[in-house]
Amino acid sequence: AGEKLAAGVGDIAVVADNGAITKLTDGFEYLSPGNITDVLPGRGQFGTQVIIRGTNLLGGGTKLTSVKLKNFEVQSIVSSSNTEVVVVAAAGTPGPGSIVMTADTGAVVEAPCDL
Repeated sequence: AGEKLAAGVGDIAVVADNGAITKLTDGFEYLSPGNITDVLPGRGQFGTQVIIRGTNLLGGGTKLTSVKLKNFEVQSIVSSSNTEVVVVAAAGTPGPGSIVMTADTGAVVEAPCDL
């Protein structure tokens, strides 16, 4: 436990209580975790367009289902890709917090922010 897995394709095996094993070869692809590398602007207010850059931001999915800036759901998600997400900030309180993005796969990408 606690060890990081390398990205790649692997087998899925199910072991029954009687010892029978069912295996699907190359049945799951483990992706590298998403990583936020840049947030522009670094500060803003209600209505500010925020650009979030990084890698694997969609977590293997096709779209983001939720983006929160400091626990506040954004006003809108303008665009999203694996390397850049553009959102419009909703009303909130100033100060440090986190950016939390959730993809349609359930994958979560999170990083600290100070908006």
